[in-house]
Amino acid sequence: MTIYTTGTVSVSNGSAVVTGSGTAWAVALVNDGLFSSAGVSIPIASVTDDTHLTLAYAWPGTTTAGVAYAIDRANSDAASVVDLYDKLTRILVTLSLAGITPDASGSLTDRAAITLGVGDKGFLFLYAEVGFDLAFYRWSGTAWQGPFAVKGGVGPQGNPGIGSGGLGLPTPGAANKFAYYTGPNALALTDFTALARTLLASTSLSGLQAAVGVREVLTAARTYYVRADGNDGNNGLANSSGGAFLTVQKAINAAAMLDTSIYDVTIQIGAGTYDVGNIGLIAKPCVGGGSVIIVGDETTPSNIKLRTTGTLSGNVACLISQNLSTIYKVRGVRFESTATGNAFGLLAVGSSRVEFQNIDLGTGLLQHLRAEDGGLLVATGPYSVSGSTQAGGFHWAVVGGAVIRVQTKTVTFSGTLSFGTFALATTGSIMFVNGNTFAGSAGSVTGTRYLSDGNSIISTSGGGTTYLPGSTAGSETNGGRYV
Repeated sequence: MTIYTTGTVSVSNGSAVVTGSGTAWAVALVNDGLFSSAGVSIPIASVTDDTHLTLAYAWPGTTTAGVAYAIDRANSDAASVVDLYDKLTRILVTLSLAGITPDASGSLTDRAAITLGVGDKGFLFLYAEVGFDLAFYRWSGTAWQGPFAVKGGVGPQGNPGIGSGGLGLPTPGAANKFAYYTGPNALALTDFTALARTLLASTSLSGLQAAVGVREVLTAARTYYVRADGNDGNNGLANSSGGAFLTVQKAINAAAMLDTSIYDVTIQIGAGTYDVGNIGLIAKPCVGGGSVIIVGDETTPSNIKLRTTGTLSGNVACLISQNLSTIYKVRGVRFESTATGNAFGLLAVGSSRVEFQNIDLGTGLLQHLRAEDGGLLVATGPYSVSGSTQAGGFHWAVVGGAVIRVQTKTVTFSGTLSFGTFALATTGSIMFVNGNTFAGSAGSVTGTRYLSDGNSIISTSGGGTTYLPGSTAGSETNGGRYV
């Protein structure tokens, strides 16, 4: 949350100094935020300590004491780390930090190795190993006490679970102490914030940024690698078994956590068959103007197979892009299916635009290329077809005001192929398919050439009624046109 309202304030007409009661401004990341009270809003010039701050100019309102206020941290110079601060526990777990201590990494074994004495009474150990619930242990001066669960309300210093509402421990004496440790080596929150900024600036920690919801802003194009011997626990940044992702969806998810700025993200897929189950690959949006480019082997796309499997519920595509502003570009892969149900190859829905080239449409698909409800599919280069559709299926299908553009491209067929209908346009859709060369075994393709229905248009620029592959004449119904 970006609004800070803890405690009350006192303000004096003509004075820029604000005095707080029950506030924790030194650790609340409010510097340069917008202070508001009694209908007056003034930027904060500086924060002196937990209970004193200075406004950018003198308070013009009435002198009051003990009144409500609000500080909008979204305007502060710390706004970019507010969310990170609020998710501190998740950062610790992600980093596998096992405790904030002066001389140990935080496992229970390390805790036992710490040498403490009577003078260290009050030392607090945070146990935060991955796979275990967070817990605190307190040194009594002679022995460890605990574990204490991380629970309860927000303590007076703004740290979750710390303070009178959390562990039942006394409030820390120093406002900037991160944990309940009163010795000289306690970690200051300001130090932690600086450390977090440094860590998040490192490209090697993009996985950490994704885990805590902080978007990395690209300053150059990014490539994620996917390999059949990869692992989704990797960061995807190296083309090796120890660096690449195992699944394409993981790479898409990683790209979606970025602010691409003006740069593209490439997902480079190694040779292999990648089963995408009964839900397919789900394209996701990125912040920024860059595109997501999924690339396999553009010379031999059959080397990289993306395949739906299992029993499908409804229409499922090998890759679906739905209502996205991010453009997805697909190159050098084969789409196919061994699933039971309505399997599609590429599907663009709503505001989405998907571009493709050098792909292959393989076996088991009901519809090879489909756009619906305003979606746009665009061929940017040649492609091939090696599989028939399921009975009654379509090679091209546009529905609900959608558009397909395959213009002046070469479409190469292999084998004896059959389609229910090669090209379907219905419910106000448009298909621009002029100037194409249908090569390979196009002359052996069987099925209806086209159906233009419901005020839709299939535009061939005068290609003629036998221009599209098929063995049966096409038709126009309900105001549909084939031109």
